[in-house]
Amino acid sequence: MRTDARGRFWLDDIAAGSLTFSTRAEPILRVANVELEAVSEHHLEGVIDIGCTWLEGQVLNAAGYPVAGLRLRLRTVAGSGEAAPARSLRTTVTGAEGRFVFEGLGSVKHELTVRDPRWRAPRISTAHDATWAQVSVTEG
Repeated sequence: MRTDARGRFWLDDIAAGSLTFSTRAEPILRVANVELEAVSEHHLEGVIDIGCTWLEGQVLNAAGYPVAGLRLRLRTVAGSGEAAPARSLRTTVTGAEGRFVFEGLGSVKHELTVRDPRWRAPRISTAHDATWAQVSVTEG
């Protein structure tokens, strides 16, 4: 594989068929179902969820108190109308005051979910430029 300063990459001697590209560490980034035909060169563009934006917030229970130690998941499906949609997945745990932050995000829409069996919360969809989210959880 060859790469350049703009994040573009080249793969040589790839056989025709279906390809998947993914990272091995967080943030988990994945581009799947890339179909290559038997031609000498392919050009593929997509949106990858890496950038300089962030999403921070606080998780509160029904009484308005912060919830610490809660596992959260942030994911996105970027470029869903493209031939090779890119997906990302990040996780974090809330701090002592129920606060959390996800950094290094791309300017795409995200979905925030609570991943703890002790608590319930609705999924929160964020705008591509959102930087704050307050999450309300209930026991159960």
